[in-house]
Amino acid sequence: MTTLKELANKHSRNYKALKINWRLFHKDTEKINRSKTKYFRGLNEYMTQQNLINLGLTASSKLKYAYEIAHQDPNEFNFY
Repeated sequence: MTTLKELANKHSRNYKALKINWRLFHKDTEKINRSKTKYFRGLNEYMTQQNLINLGLTASSKLKYAYEIAHQDPNEFNFY
């Protein structure tokens, strides 16, 4: 939400990718389709789910960092 407010251009591709398709950013990485193209409403384009996520993550480095941490494999955490 903060990233959307930081974007000045409400008609940009990044804004639309984040605003309308926000559920994809919460989806498990195993369930994200990387090969099948789909029409995304708002963007009016055909692309894969992974391409849309990559487009949205280019909007903010903070968002990209948070996304990578949230989707990190729990086995990779080093507590010691």
